Amino acid sequence: MNKTINPNKIDELILQLQRFDNPKGYRMKYEKIKGQLMPAMDELASYGEESLTALHHLLKYEESWSCLFALQTLQKIKSPKSIPILIKFIKDNDDGEYWESGEDAMLALTAIGEPAIWPLLQEIKDNFSKEEYYTFLVGGLVDIKHETVYQFMLETLKDYLNNYNRYDSWFDLVSFIMDFDKQENKEVILFLEQLYEMKHLSKEEKREIKDTIEIIRDPAGFQERLQKEIESTSEKLKEDFKDAKSPCKLKLDKEDFLERAGQADDDFEVNFKCQQCGQRQNLKTGMIWQYYKKDGKDDFDENNFSFEHEIMCTSCDSHNLKPSDKGRSEILSKNIRILAGKDRGILPVGQKIIVENKKMDFDKCYDYVLGRIKEEPNDGELYLRAGNCARKNNFYDEAISHYQKSLELEPDLIASYMNLIEIYLHRWKHYSQKGAEQLALDYFSQMVELFNSNQYNLLTISKDCSIPECLTGFAEHLGLSLKRRKIGRNDPCPCGSGKKYKKCCLSQESFGVSWAS
Repeated sequence: MNKTINPNKIDELILQLQRFDNPKGYRMKYEKIKGQLMPAMDELASYGEESLTALHHLLKYEESWSCLFALQTLQKIKSPKSIPILIKFIKDNDDGEYWESGEDAMLALTAIGEPAIWPLLQEIKDNFSKEEYYTFLVGGLVDIKHETVYQFMLETLKDYLNNYNRYDSWFDLVSFIMDFDKQENKEVILFLEQLYEMKHLSKEEKREIKDTIEIIRDPAGFQERLQKEIESTSEKLKEDFKDAKSPCKLKLDKEDFLERAGQADDDFEVNFKCQQCGQRQNLKTGMIWQYYKKDGKDDFDENNFSFEHEIMCTSCDSHNLKPSDKGRSEILSKNIRILAGKDRGILPVGQKIIVENKKMDFDKCYDYVLGRIKEEPNDGELYLRAGNCARKNNFYDEAISHYQKSLELEPDLIASYMNLIEIYLHRWKHYSQKGAEQLALDYFSQMVELFNSNQYNLLTISKDCSIPECLTGFAEHLGLSLKRRKIGRNDPCPCGSGKKYKKCCLSQESFGVSWAS
């Protein structure tokens, strides 16, 4: 039962909650302030709804300590009169910096319980119709165990399964499904399993769905596994940090970092969204190059990447794809793991590159090479460079055209064959593109013939690149085997020089092609 009304005492307690709303107070730690304010919060809660007007007034300034502790006091009072105030607070501060306040407002709504269900449902349905998603409003609702809440969640999930494109640009699938276990209804497992099979989902989304299914199916078993993972991670962190002078600072070995950053992770996938058809999909990137911001030498651009592999939409074949929000998060997480010495495959690079001994911004090099082609349209080497620039920009159809033109003008450019084989092998293996395997095989046969002639041009081939190793790798992907040609020492050299083999190319690698058994 609430205490006798004492307006002066309530005002006094509110002033206590505001004691730390000053520069000195904002430098103090949360735990220390809460310990000092807890008696005032408890006493305000004991006055019940008589405290509401004063507490609601403190919600005006999200960044203040008094706002945070007013919200926590409202959690104790659990008055339905606070529902519209809390809903408005969450919406008004959705883009704010202080997520703790949003979380406490959400917890206050959940604490109110059943009386909050209908107002929240009305608000959330209205938001969804306008493609708006307020995480803390949804969280406040779905944490309330009730059949009405469960049916709303289930209906939304079914609609997502049937028409995910309607949701994909604004709906937070992870935060929505993660609380299905609160409803304690195993019927939803069937639909979550269907959701898990959807191809557009990121790894994070799939992981959350899998965990949600497991915790609904076997709550005790899930908690036991989770505890073991936490203990294992804690031991690993202790091992990682044991030689560090500070638990918050590890020594970064620059040479080791660059070596790992420069090694491709062939299994890594990023979640991309097609800007043409709107479909999301996970694609293997191969090596990733991350560029510095133009205005900061040591600052990376979170949206400026090049990828080793072709990034093409599996639905409409468009090359106009960008990492989704989930994809950018995956790249950021990988970057952190690389810095911590636990991963590889994202290499930081500068904006400036060298083209024909000229230093220029990366995003200008393609236009520069195309301009040079207009000046010298019969220079096959320029077309090879144009193809390389086009690939870095994910303009693969243009790259293919450039490589083909380079070989038309200068058939000895072995790098053009290598690049074309790589492109068509990737299209065949990862995109199942019709005819890609045969094209890769055709270019491979021509590359072997050129290699055997020993009359090839090594332009753009790095010094550490072994052509025989490349040929062997291509052959494995194509289901071929390579074997040395048996050429007599006194036989004519296969390169066409007219000399005997022993006096010409005997010391060189020479291959023939046969199908693998």
